[in-house]
Amino acid sequence: MKFTIISKSFRSAGEAQWDLHKTGCNDISKSVKIGHYADEVEGENPQSVALDYMKDLGGEGDDLGFSLSDWNILPCCKGKAA
Repeated sequence: MKFTIISKSFRSAGEAQWDLHKTGCNDISKSVKIGHYADEVEGENPQSVALDYMKDLGGEGDDLGFSLSDWNILPCCKGKAA
């Protein structure tokens, strides 16, 4: 399944660092237009995508203080694969 990670260039206190969308979601282009970075990835499910991405950032993810609470997994990810 393909997902798109939106890395927020700027965010409010308490707001998630990343949004995770199913690739093709209409909200992706809105996020990119306001200056956020989008990265398309593949994975089995939203949680595994988030965990793998944090590992790729360096170490086990939690080495940098990141956890799943830093992610906003959007409803579009919970639908069936296309």
